[in-house]
Amino acid sequence: MTLDEIRINWTNKCKDRKAAVEMWDSMAGQFKIFEIPQNENILFKIIERENMLQSDSSVLDVGCGTGKYSAALSKKVLSITGIDLSSKMIDFGKENIEKLEIKNVNLICGDWNEWDIIENGYENRFDLVFAHMTPAISDAGTFEKMIRCSKNYGIVVKPTRRTDEISDEIMKMVELDRNTYGRDESIAYAFSMLWLMGYQPKLEYEEQEWNIKKSFEEACGMYINRVKTYKNLDKEEDKIKQFLKSKLKDGFIEEKVNTTVSVLYWRK
Repeated sequence: MTLDEIRINWTNKCKDRKAAVEMWDSMAGQFKIFEIPQNENILFKIIERENMLQSDSSVLDVGCGTGKYSAALSKKVLSITGIDLSSKMIDFGKENIEKLEIKNVNLICGDWNEWDIIENGYENRFDLVFAHMTPAISDAGTFEKMIRCSKNYGIVVKPTRRTDEISDEIMKMVELDRNTYGRDESIAYAFSMLWLMGYQPKLEYEEQEWNIKKSFEEACGMYINRVKTYKNLDKEEDKIKQFLKSKLKDGFIEEKVNTTVSVLYWRK
């Protein structure tokens, strides 16, 4: 497969950007208060082992959410810029950064899919560019922009071979194929792009299990907008709500997620 073939085949399947923003906005409250990730996190292990950061390094955090990974790295570098499409995530992140008295982290609300890296002076600017568990890197274009922003290192962390007990059932209900919203192809395409560009990308894996607990309102905001991202809903929205009501237990909906976290990293 050539680079042009990857660009043709690896496309963003999102049909409704507004629904995507609403989904992440609806989830922002769950990330409002965060704990700083510790060094045992696989992302930090790789950054440390590969000696990717110095005290004068600049970092770009693509799809930063509320900025907890930016906050965690802030003491190791000169500056960090985080960008995320959810204004609520960014607002909560700025509140936390201020409370933690972190001065070298700048969080920006913006859609990476549409972000102009030339106009904003991002090309070849950052020592490390990373995207951790985010749909911001969703096609060849968004990934190529990420590559172009880095002058040294890049890291993409994605949940792959993932099973979501409730979300997968809803996707079947509305007849959405897993390949439509699949995450596995992103890592495969990204690795291939880097290889064809002359890099020597590396992959590491970690098995993880997440237990998710949401109120009915939170669950509706997440699951319904997740479907709307890929498909227009009509009567199916009521069907999803009824399904979620059937899953209520003591006022909450709980879901177990099993995934292989894939970490792709490279050096220019």
